[in-house]
Amino acid sequence: MAQNWLYNRFNAFLERYMPAYRAEVAEFVAAVNGGREPSVGGLDGLRALQLADAAYASIESGRLV
Repeated sequence: MAQNWLYNRFNAFLERYMPAYRAEVAEFVAAVNGGREPSVGGLDGLRALQLADAAYASIESGRLV
C-alpha cells in the first residue's frame, strides 16, 4: 500500500513538472550547441535553494524569514 502511494506521488510530480524539465534540458543543449552560457546559471540555482530553505525555516519557526 505504501509503495503504491509513493509511486502515485512520484508520477504526479513528474507529470506536473515534466514540461519544465524538458525546457531546462532543451535550453542547456541549445546553450552548449550555440557556444553560449545558459540563460539560467548556478547563481540562479543557489538563489532558489536559499528561498526554499527560508520557506522551511519560516514553517518551522512560525515566523517570517
